[in-house]
Amino acid sequence: MVRVINHFGKHFHHTVIALDNDYAAADGLAGDVDVMLSSTQQQKRGTIRSVLGGALALRRMRPDLLITYNWGAIEWAMAHRLVPISRHIHIEAGFSQREADSQIVRRVLFRRWALARCALVVVPSRLLEHLAREVWRLPAERVAYVPNGVDVARFSSPARDIAPGFTRRPGELVVGTVAPLRPEKNVGRLLRIFAALGSSPPARLLVAGDGIERPHAATAGG
Repeated sequence: MVRVINHFGKHFHHTVIALDNDYAAADGLAGDVDVMLSSTQQQKRGTIRSVLGGALALRRMRPDLLITYNWGAIEWAMAHRLVPISRHIHIEAGFSQREADSQIVRRVLFRRWALARCALVVVPSRLLEHLAREVWRLPAERVAYVPNGVDVARFSSPARDIAPGFTRRPGELVVGTVAPLRPEKNVGRLLRIFAALGSSPPARLLVAGDGIERPHAATAGG
């Protein structure tokens, strides 16, 4: 989102509400963009009070476009359903550990209602596209599959010192993965499969990422 804001420059005004009050990414904002970072209350107030609070905030701010992101912002999507004062785009990029294997019925029903009037629901995978259309029952014309993009030019030259202490050995096969080390990413499965491989050809696994599962990955990789 920071890159999107920087791309449009000072032609737009943005109000950003991080529901966990973590604004570390704002350090990447350009100096000439018009952005207001708005804090939110951290304590749980219950779904109904949160939705009503979001509806009042939307009435007050009256944005031209509302963008919500993932299940964590579903109450704001519900608030917009109650107070539809602007276009609404919802981005669903994946699930937490609770929904990694199957959908939760209560969340499915919430999504069906809250996202039914969205101008667009954006998803980065065919699986999420299928869920949005077939399980959440959203109109196909308002579900957009936009795969995650990679700026190839940024990686056209080999990077140096990205893994301190790692030196590739002659004839070695290196398998790398880059991921947030959270349970739903299941890096442990990769570790188990890699551990089951034989020694021919000689191979090494390089895991790049951070998160609560990092100590387990380091122990298994040792």
